[in-house]
Amino acid sequence: MEDEMRNAPSHNFKAYLPQIYATLVICFVYMSVGVGVVYSAVLVPQLKDGVHALHVTDTEQLWIVNCISLVIPLLSVLTGLVTDKCGRLCVLKLTVVPHVVGWVTIALAKTSAIVMVGRVITGLSIAFQMGPCFVYISEISTPKIRGALLAMPVVFFGIGSLLTNLNGYLASWRMVAWFSCSYGVVANSLLYTLPNSPSWLVSRNHIDEAKKSLTWLNKYLTNDPIQLEQLVEHEVSKMGNEQEHNKATNTLQMVCLPIVYKPLIILTMVLLFQQFSGVNVLLMNTVIFFDKIGTKLDPYLASNYLAIVRLGMTVLSVWLMKKYGRRPLLMISFFGMAVSMGISGLYTKWIADGVTEYLQVPLYMLVIYTISTTCVMSIPFSLCGEIFPLRVRGIASNTALGLLFVFSFASVSSYQGMLTALGGLHNLQYFYSVMASAGVAFTFLFVPETLNKRLSEIEPFFWTHTLAITKQQKTPTSSMSV
Repeated sequence: MEDEMRNAPSHNFKAYLPQIYATLVICFVYMSVGVGVVYSAVLVPQLKDGVHALHVTDTEQLWIVNCISLVIPLLSVLTGLVTDKCGRLCVLKLTVVPHVVGWVTIALAKTSAIVMVGRVITGLSIAFQMGPCFVYISEISTPKIRGALLAMPVVFFGIGSLLTNLNGYLASWRMVAWFSCSYGVVANSLLYTLPNSPSWLVSRNHIDEAKKSLTWLNKYLTNDPIQLEQLVEHEVSKMGNEQEHNKATNTLQMVCLPIVYKPLIILTMVLLFQQFSGVNVLLMNTVIFFDKIGTKLDPYLASNYLAIVRLGMTVLSVWLMKKYGRRPLLMISFFGMAVSMGISGLYTKWIADGVTEYLQVPLYMLVIYTISTTCVMSIPFSLCGEIFPLRVRGIASNTALGLLFVFSFASVSSYQGMLTALGGLHNLQYFYSVMASAGVAFTFLFVPETLNKRLSEIEPFFWTHTLAITKQQKTPTSSMSV
């Protein structure tokens, strides 16, 4: 919603209830992303050793873990096109088909190859859930609460991760697959209680439906129905004017502007350091990772402890980002990852050599590492919606998300190879520590602060600046400002 909605007389909590409810429903759907991504941490160890074990080669294990990270970037552009053509809610509703087919295939699999097929199909569902979830939330929320609502999917990703780890500790991988399937169906059914995105409806010239959607989303904004109708009429008219203005813009020319390619390069590098500092390697191989560091704690219990810590810190990060901004938290997070992973590597080596009795130190350090990763994992999603101009935000954001999973695939798939090439887990942890340190330096030099800034205030920086540490001067007014 835009300025008129923001300046309406009612600012109490009740006024935002429809938007909060819609966001929670979307977040319940987004939990499936967390479940699908983390499921490999439960699946792979049980495939090798357990009641429902299957014969799995090292190559098959690699593809079972990484196939989702490969499917998503391949479909990132298609996801954007289908989302714009069919609508955000329509795409999310249709994801129930590959969701059910994928999880049922996994649950009934008799060979590792069939498990892999099921993982690919669930990856198809996840690919069509990620982008539309964030786009829908941004389009149905008022500016005052949009930042907090956009952070909620990351919280629910953590909840999905925790539930998967807990289920993996208590049940077999087949039962976890059945639970994941049934949960997704229930969450998807709630989508039928929501209206379509008003801005998408306007873009398809469904004006009457757009008015109904806006009215539903803001029905508690004012007690005066006439005033609400006037606000809705004004908002729909404003959306229509913006849509017509955007249609006249040459997107290919915009991509060549510094206000597009500079933030895209910056975000790409942040995601590169994020993935190659071990974030998803630990997330997708938690049980195996803890089994190798030498701690005496049950690796399944350890993975659940980390999932709980990750969830708690993700909730806290929503408040931290609102109060302290993106840039300092990103630097502190990378720094915490570098120090904790470095110390963990040192003690992993000492434990292997039998020169220390402090066997729990790697566990403590990995808890600190997990706490530190919270902002590194969540802030890039916020930057996707902040540092790109509105007219190319969809294309640029989808490109960034696609690259995220390319990097994730590369980092996770290279885990076993790097473990061997570097001569052990302790050296691999040193490598992750160095990459996190590079993330600190890069953030300090290049990542600008976006807290409490409008897009029109962020864009001018990229016209003439590359380094974030330089003082911003008066710059040309962007023709793409919001």
